[in-house]
Amino acid sequence: MKVGVENLDFNNTDFDTAVKFHGHVCPGLSIGYRVATLAADRFKDRSKDEELVAVVENRSCAVDAIQAINGCTCGKGNLIFKEYGKHVYTFFKRGDKKALRISLKPDVLPQDDKHTALFAKIRAGIASPEEEKEFRASHEAKSQRVLKMPEEKLFGITEIEIEPPEKAIIYPTVICSKCGEGFMEPLGRVKKTEKWSVSPVLRQKMNENTEPIPKRIEFTPIGYVENDYLEPGYNEEIYEKVSKIVIKKDLEDGLYRVEELEKLYILFYFSKSEGYN
Repeated sequence: MKVGVENLDFNNTDFDTAVKFHGHVCPGLSIGYRVATLAADRFKDRSKDEELVAVVENRSCAVDAIQAINGCTCGKGNLIFKEYGKHVYTFFKRGDKKALRISLKPDVLPQDDKHTALFAKIRAGIASPEEEKEFRASHEAKSQRVLKMPEEKLFGITEIEIEPPEKAIIYPTVICSKCGEGFMEPLGRVKKTEKWSVSPVLRQKMNENTEPIPKRIEFTPIGYVENDYLEPGYNEEIYEKVSKIVIKKDLEDGLYRVEELEKLYILFYFSKSEGYN
């Protein structure tokens, strides 16, 4: 499909409008388009200001369809990101606590190892022309499958009540005493009569201690170490033994895909060794 921004009509809710805005066809955009049209059917008019709000729980291609079709955008402050990595989308009108929650069912796009491998080759620039063609055909097929699936097989749709967030705030612009550029007031640091913007060049300056160092820092353990040693003390054999880190049950979800990490940094203290706690 050829795409371009010429004659882009945001009053047109056709898939082509989302494709022109996004730049290409892909499964993520197709998911977002189906979400966006569901919201459009429920809330009718495209949001001209921030009367319609979308809370999205990912930063995928799907979000572009919502911006194009529903008019929920970052600039207007009616597109709110929650970094949960989930295809879950919640829409509501300002002044109404009733919201529409749309979640993608887990079996819609099953894991396709071959497709993933081809995508990795394309990203790395090492795919052959035949592999690129195969990937594009697979990508298009997955996109069309999403567009044609019955709504009840594609999404879980529920009506919920939420506490609407505040409207976007327009903050005053102040001038940085160091670089001379304007910046949004709450994103700076004031020290005496100077105002510093949050720019990478000035981060070191910003991090200077402007407040007293706290006398006490408290933290809560998330688990404990388990091994064969019942009493505290030094023993050379401990270096040859394997200890196990046991995480609290209610925090185990935080270990999702931990085995894929190259290394872990663990903060600990010797709670049973005299002179080390």
